[in-house]
Amino acid sequence: MKARRVLTLLYLTAIYVLTLSYSCQSKKEETAGKEIPETVVTGQIMGLDKALVILQEFEYPRSRLLDTVRTDETGHFTFRIHIDSPIIAFVRASRGFLPIYLEPGDSVTVYGRFDNWSYYKAVGNRGSELLYRQIGLLSATAEEYFGTSNLFGLSLLLKRKPIEDPNVQAYYKQLFQFMDTTNHPVAMWFLFFVDTDRFTDSVRKYAQKFKTKYGDHPLYREVRKMITDKLRTAPGSEAPDFAAPNPNGKIIRLSELRGNVVLLQFWASWCRPCRMNNPKLVALYDQYHDKGFEIFSFSLDTDRGKWVQAIKADNLKWQYHASDLKGWKSPIAQLYKINHTPTYILISPTGHIIAYDIHPNLLEQEVAKAMQEYGQK
Repeated sequence: MKARRVLTLLYLTAIYVLTLSYSCQSKKEETAGKEIPETVVTGQIMGLDKALVILQEFEYPRSRLLDTVRTDETGHFTFRIHIDSPIIAFVRASRGFLPIYLEPGDSVTVYGRFDNWSYYKAVGNRGSELLYRQIGLLSATAEEYFGTSNLFGLSLLLKRKPIEDPNVQAYYKQLFQFMDTTNHPVAMWFLFFVDTDRFTDSVRKYAQKFKTKYGDHPLYREVRKMITDKLRTAPGSEAPDFAAPNPNGKIIRLSELRGNVVLLQFWASWCRPCRMNNPKLVALYDQYHDKGFEIFSFSLDTDRGKWVQAIKADNLKWQYHASDLKGWKSPIAQLYKINHTPTYILISPTGHIIAYDIHPNLLEQEVAKAMQEYGQK
């Protein structure tokens, strides 16, 4: 079990480094005429001799490069940096990421192992020790209850399990208990592991708690950006409005459908699961349209001809079809945090999200519930 805990880091860090970019900026060594003390990060990654090691500062949604060094023949390394405020940082080597907490003038030591990262440990301040210990506990719980210590993969697994599942409840109880009882700013960082779509009220509760408790802490700035991003598509939030051209070039807006229950579909002509599921959408449209149900289909196509052809071939009879023909680079897809197709989002007549990223197998059930509550009688 221990041998797997730190492997989790390969994946949990992917939550916020999937779009990783490096910046060559560095912290100024002096602020307002005051000298900033040197902060030192030393460590050893066994099995990684004379290799590049990177130190990054956590900034949402991308981490920022602080420094790079090479290990010696025994895997030892030392970073000497100047920071003017507390940060969460990551020691990155090859495929592994080791999180630590740093304050100006700190001296923190990190241990790891290249082949399996089974000896991840960070000592030197309380924040770093809290990080690695809680990650280990969550990893062990995930392995015991769900057969995996991969916390990033676990987030996808949990979406497919009922929220009433006792193991799901036990896992989140441990996570929430840590955030409830830990009197240190690193507790904020663990909001990354919370499924906002299913625990929206909890995320909002902790958002307010951390604002009250750590609103003046530099780390809160990054957490606030993360919270805002996560809640943007959470149930109960107002669905972000957008405008885009329809197949004839006319600009249409999502908000034009206010007053109806709306199924917002992100799809593409080249997406086989989308095409296979389109008859289901046609059936739902036929069943509920007269009761105030509409579909707004946004395509991630880049070829207008293939997009229009797919609409006709699948008999997608509703009027609201739009695309900016920018594919995955579409600002609208990014606005809704779309990373796979199809993605289905239910929106209430007042323009608020009812359900986000509905599994295709649950689509009829979710639409029926929404129409029972909001549809025209």
